[in-house]
Amino acid sequence: MGYEDLFAQSVSGNIMSFFAPFENFELHTLENQPESMDIIYDRTRDLVATSGNAALMSITDKPSIASVKAQQMIQAARVDYLTRQYENFLNEMLENNFGLKYKWEVHLWGDIFNIREDIKILREQVVSGLEGFLPKLLSANDMSIEDYVASQNYLKAYDIKVIKVNDTEMTEKAQK
Repeated sequence: MGYEDLFAQSVSGNIMSFFAPFENFELHTLENQPESMDIIYDRTRDLVATSGNAALMSITDKPSIASVKAQQMIQAARVDYLTRQYENFLNEMLENNFGLKYKWEVHLWGDIFNIREDIKILREQVVSGLEGFLPKLLSANDMSIEDYVASQNYLKAYDIKVIKVNDTEMTEKAQK
């Protein structure tokens, strides 16, 4: 059994190994010519397919927006399934291995395709009075509640006023 076989047995099934001799080893780059672009396209397509992200590959040369969105939703659902498993793992680790005085839970949310839309919806919910969504909105901006309170106290201590302007006022000013 060779090194490549040993490697293949040691990793998961969706990882392909490619080995090269270490004698006279040279690195070649492909220039941006039509023939090499076909090679790069094919290798990129193979990489995406073998990495388990085949749902993101377009079937045609000119995909429609609907098909791209559908592909993104399929991939987001796949990654969400893995995220829930990771979340469960983290919660099990917290509960069973650290002997914490209080019960802690980790909740992961969002995905790479719709995070901006999620943040926009959260912002609208908080502005409309649903204050329970504030911690989630803060986490989307990489802030904790303690960070938020500290920044508010800082602004009050130095008597810094923040003027709130709604979107329609900004649009009217921009049009003048």
